[in-house]
Amino acid sequence: MVQQQQGFFRWLELDWQQLSSSGDVLSRLWNDDLQGVMVHGVYQPEQLSALSRGLESHQPEFLKTWFPDVFRSWFYGRNLNLTGPDLGDYFDEAEQFYRHLQQWSPEFVDRIEQCLSALSGGLSVSAPPGPNAAQRYMFTTLRGHDPQGYIPAHCDNEFFLRPSYSHLAQLCEPHILSYVLSFAAGDAGGATEIFDFKQSLESARLISDDRYGDKPDIAQLESIKIRIPAGSMLIFDSGQYLHRLTPLEGQSRRWTACSFMAKAKQSNEIYCWG
Repeated sequence: MVQQQQGFFRWLELDWQQLSSSGDVLSRLWNDDLQGVMVHGVYQPEQLSALSRGLESHQPEFLKTWFPDVFRSWFYGRNLNLTGPDLGDYFDEAEQFYRHLQQWSPEFVDRIEQCLSALSGGLSVSAPPGPNAAQRYMFTTLRGHDPQGYIPAHCDNEFFLRPSYSHLAQLCEPHILSYVLSFAAGDAGGATEIFDFKQSLESARLISDDRYGDKPDIAQLESIKIRIPAGSMLIFDSGQYLHRLTPLEGQSRRWTACSFMAKAKQSNEIYCWG
């Protein structure tokens, strides 16, 4: 386990076998003692090949939804940030999505829960319950990015301002962390760029909304660019720190699983959703 510091960004790198001795890393992220952690070996090369083929061929036939067209990117699953305020058919879609996840990678949910639980010192990790007892939020989304695909700069704590979070905001503390698990990194570009700019919970606003003019000039900010190797997972304080996905270069797609996570308000556990 190696701790590194690049300017403002302090982060740990560790292998899957070191998870049990990592301590409560997630609390260090929430407390801003660390800004990120990279876990290598979440999936092995022989597993990645089969999983990536399934994603490329859209097998199983996951629900497919889209970023705005200009981003040249899409989801398997439904991102809560881009969902209507009443959630509509979201929870019915979620149950179908879980069935497809099980077909695609039977161990996926257990593997991610095991990883995040170890990094939290043993807390339970699960998808949040929905408004009704039988409902649950999607545990993740799978994301495909075509060449030149990107995501603009944003802070994830702002998402609690969105109407689709009205129920989830009652269950979770508002400080969000994220993980990005890479299945295929693409040829070049496609880096997670994290800027030395923090948006506190108290000042959260929709930086990603073009109707808001009060935005930081990212050209003037120090940043770190991290290309996540296939099979590795980056967890970072996406809630407070401004970040983006830089344009993907070359001819190959970038495939990832991405989730947000936050502490539950009423129990000693962590909720994770796509």
